[in-house]
Amino acid sequence: MKFLRKISALLLLICIMLTAISCGPKLVFEDGKILDTKTDVYYNFAPNTYEAIAIANAIYAVWEQNDVEVAYHAIEGLPTEEYLVDEYGYVICADGKELPELDGFEPAGALVCTNTDVAVSIGEIKEKATLNALVDLYMNGDSQTFKNTAVDTLSIKFTSEKYPHLYFSLSVMIEEDRSVYLWNRDSGRYVNVGSLLDQYVEGYLY
Repeated sequence: MKFLRKISALLLLICIMLTAISCGPKLVFEDGKILDTKTDVYYNFAPNTYEAIAIANAIYAVWEQNDVEVAYHAIEGLPTEEYLVDEYGYVICADGKELPELDGFEPAGALVCTNTDVAVSIGEIKEKATLNALVDLYMNGDSQTFKNTAVDTLSIKFTSEKYPHLYFSLSVMIEEDRSVYLWNRDSGRYVNVGSLLDQYVEGYLY
């Protein structure tokens, strides 16, 4: 009997959870934006350079279209009426909210990470001079044609006191000649950063 009561309680809990999800907010695509049908808040896709630092486990809302469902979660530390992130890591932000380029992000630090499904930090940049030099080169250096010939790819995730719950993430491309580039997949900027990252990526330099 105890076993049956436990099974009944578990089934009841599952039903309650499913009911909560089905009755919760839903997202629909409308007029080129994503609409939260419960709050009437419209969202736009944030630049792909923006990532959530920590994601809430609970599902906030589900976007349904053409028999495809995508779960959206709150970003820890940020209100859901301003930001959400989907199960694949793509951030959306409330209509009218503008997210800046790297200089406007005002980096206070950075993590150099592996380019894997679960990113692993292999180095941390704290020196203000290095951060400023990276930002200056990325923003003002000559952008070259993306080569697609890199022998290794990492990522660099900038942190900011201005946006404490978001990363500004760029690809770190290591070419066969040991040159290191920052690549923005959205804008296409592909900038050589000289030796600024060598000490953080030395294990990847052949």
